Amino acid sequence: AALEDILAAARSAGLIVIADAKRGDIGTTMDGYAAAWLEPGSPLEADAVTLSPYLGPDSLYATITTAIRREKGVFVLAATSNPEGLPVQTALTRDDSAPGDESVAARVARESVGATVDRAAFGLRDVILAGTPILAPGFGAQGAQPADLTRLFGYVATNVVASESRSILAVGPDRLETRIEERAALYPRTSHD
Repeated sequence: AALEDILAAARSAGLIVIADAKRGDIGTTMDGYAAAWLEPGSPLEADAVTLSPYLGPDSLYATITTAIRREKGVFVLAATSNPEGLPVQTALTRDDSAPGDESVAARVARESVGATVDRAAFGLRDVILAGTPILAPGFGAQGAQPADLTRLFGYVATNVVASESRSILAVGPDRLETRIEERAALYPRTSHD
């Protein structure tokens, strides 16, 4: 109920709401997630939702279709900052639609999604990510700083939605608005501002 209230308040205030739900499943379960997070009027309605492709990228098709139909967005996990994810995310796969083997992260990125860490380690070259929105958690309490944005993302830095949570929430509700403004001011200005 608290999350529903916060999402409704944020949407009423005209904020873009990205639900970092990391949903990934099959069939009717994904249909339910799509309805919960992307359908207008749903108590959990968001403008975009994060999805996990590790039950197969094709398992996300219906949710992505719902997002397009509802003029919403999705961010698909391609490369995450948790070290134990590296072996799975960089595992080579065979895909008849692509030449040779590629990592799961590269396949997901090739199919128009983003990344969150050292792109080279995952085979995510700038040419793959050009024009793709990239949701990049890991700023603030997780170690990356606003000044690192251009160094970490180079050519595609203007595509990045840098995400901070703990470093902002840690100040408590009375200083929340001020903290958001302080942190936002530290990020390099881009054409997307």
